[in-house]
Amino acid sequence: MQINQAQAPAGGRVFGYMNFQEPRAGHVLEGESLRPLLIGSASFGLPSDLEIGADGDLALAHLLKQVDKTKKRTIWLVNNCLRIDHLQKILNAASACSRVINLLCDEQPNFQALHNTKAVDSLLDDDRLYTVTFDTPKVQAELASQLIDTENFVGWKPVLGLSLEPQAVEHLRHLYRELTNHLNQKAVGRMTRVSSSHLFLSNALVNSVFANPLNALSDYKDLYKNKPVLIVATGPSLNKQLSLLAKHKDLFVIIAADPAVPILKQYGVVPQFVVSIDPKKRPYWRHNELDPSTTFVIEIGCCPDVAWSSNHKYLVTSCHKDVFRLLTDLGAAPSYLLTGGSVTTTAFSLAQHMGANPIILIGQDLAWTDGKDHADGYVSQYSREQLEARHAKGFEIEGYDGKPVRTERQLLYYKTWFEQRIAVMPDRLIVNATEGGARIEGAAHVPFESVCREIQASRLGATQPDPARPWAPDFAYLALLADRLRGLKSEIEQLESELNKGIKLIDTIKKTPKKSVIRQIEQINRLLLDGSWQVKTVVEMMGQSAVVATEQKVLLDDEVSANIKGVYGGYKSVYKSALHGAQQGKELLSRLMQLCDDLVQGQQMDHQLLQKYGFNRWLADGTKNELAA
Repeated sequence: MQINQAQAPAGGRVFGYMNFQEPRAGHVLEGESLRPLLIGSASFGLPSDLEIGADGDLALAHLLKQVDKTKKRTIWLVNNCLRIDHLQKILNAASACSRVINLLCDEQPNFQALHNTKAVDSLLDDDRLYTVTFDTPKVQAELASQLIDTENFVGWKPVLGLSLEPQAVEHLRHLYRELTNHLNQKAVGRMTRVSSSHLFLSNALVNSVFANPLNALSDYKDLYKNKPVLIVATGPSLNKQLSLLAKHKDLFVIIAADPAVPILKQYGVVPQFVVSIDPKKRPYWRHNELDPSTTFVIEIGCCPDVAWSSNHKYLVTSCHKDVFRLLTDLGAAPSYLLTGGSVTTTAFSLAQHMGANPIILIGQDLAWTDGKDHADGYVSQYSREQLEARHAKGFEIEGYDGKPVRTERQLLYYKTWFEQRIAVMPDRLIVNATEGGARIEGAAHVPFESVCREIQASRLGATQPDPARPWAPDFAYLALLADRLRGLKSEIEQLESELNKGIKLIDTIKKTPKKSVIRQIEQINRLLLDGSWQVKTVVEMMGQSAVVATEQKVLLDDEVSANIKGVYGGYKSVYKSALHGAQQGKELLSRLMQLCDDLVQGQQMDHQLLQKYGFNRWLADGTKNELAA
């Protein structure tokens, strides 16, 4: 290729007959969108005698040694590979269902094609290759994470060159740290969904008893605008601030995580709001022991034992969009509230919605501090063996004081969530007054004593009263809920019947199926794809583990059989996983309808019904109810 020496136009360069515009930083390029960057390189098409020779072969061998074709559905992260022939060979070494992401470390990358324009065309035709152009490590990490779908890929691995410039090493170090945070969020989120979807849905349906239209999140919009709201978590550093909090409790609107309640009670602190979200943990107080002045903010998917433990004042929220949509359709009235998966991230979203400024965090260690996982007085629901195993799997991150502290994936997930939320809240002052644990980027790190002194001197004035009304059972609402549950159960039973019929039809296929059989199977497939979204929500969430197992089986099969037996065998696997969800959902709805009927007939709230219908996850002696759904 001849390079014409032409005058570069404003905002771009000319190579050959192509006007090449400089690529904007921080973009993902794939297919033809990559061509201008390749052809615009100064070394594109230069004579082949400029090849590096043996050193080039060593560099390629080093790269290929890191790529394994047997690893299916893997993301290979290549660092600044500018040899098109090397990129081709990396793609050849990766499995057909994997993906290669080339992370550029140069603002003006100098790709080498070495006269081989066919190689360029071949590269651009490969839909497995993505290129992330140069930007800050944070931007590149975010772009790369968007290309890593944890639903379709099972792992990722960097592919490093033989040598890197010191500047590039530092860039990559920061990039992979940021990328790890993003991928940790995805992985933890996926694990939570797979392991807990059925819990969230079943808990939410049981707790929908309290979701009658009464107190709405909209009533709290900017209620505490520019007022200090204190979020109390139960990290080990909380013990430093309890005496000070007891002295200055009237300076704040206090939102407490539910396990903090018994600790705060010892110091005479009654929070205005208590938040609960965990789908498995038991209550931290006896029935109706929560102070009547406290509004109990329950994520509707929290453990029923907790949700049913206090009947004074409720604010019912939902963080799961599918659950929220289903419950609303059933006549329940939860308020949608964003969460990062923990009780304090939910409390943070609540404080933000209330217009709080500043938002102050204490006990938010997000790490082990001085070898402890929680504050003194915390009622641990983990065994010592579980805690030791978690600690052993932990890793070091930057601490509050700049020194390393030990954390784990779940806590890192929450830390990342806080940092991402703070980054989009430039109008709010977020103060981390924990004085221990992990450093939260974007927050001001100020001792709690200084915070109390500043707020006391500011004389911010009185706050508005809590608008929550006392909760009382709404029997008309419960009767309507029971009727709608019956209708949903009936639709699930119809799907169950069709799925059983489909499995029997597939079992009869020996060679070529009859047209009538094909038509019936197509109808079942359409029912699964285009049927009632309410039914699909229940079936998918109640059978999530079975659905994921089926998906993984298909995803990891690089050469899914195209013969009749293979195709219909795949349908049968899908039907069986959906059938599992349908059966679980039907059984849940049957018991829930009976519970609602009992409440309506008795015309009073009876928390013992939770045990009667097996919805309690904990027994009176504090042990788990192994029979709970």
